[in-house]
Amino acid sequence: MREMVDTTILDLAIAIKAKDFKGFYKTIAKLWKEQTTPEDLAKSFRSFTDQNLDLTVLQALDPIFTKAPALDENDWIMVEGYYPSKPSRAYFTMKFLNEDGVWKLGAVDLNVTPEKH
Repeated sequence: MREMVDTTILDLAIAIKAKDFKGFYKTIAKLWKEQTTPEDLAKSFRSFTDQNLDLTVLQALDPIFTKAPALDENDWIMVEGYYPSKPSRAYFTMKFLNEDGVWKLGAVDLNVTPEKH
């Protein structure tokens, strides 16, 4: 799980930093690709690109899972947690689905908020 989350965050961080989501788009599940485009992804993450947010710093941190990864009713793995970054934390929810024996990202929600004391 950690490797899947880390890889997803790094791929997303690179896309945000470059303001180009074509590479990230190539990594997502076919089902999600049918529902979106690289341009749609760029719009979804515009607040991050507008802030020039550099999430590559998360590579040095281990994600902390707030719930045990679990299969939902559609056999997707749902993962929730955060990276203990400072001064802001990066909270994530990800869903992965199995495509031909490979787990692929089917959805991601990412929030970067000031750390609570």
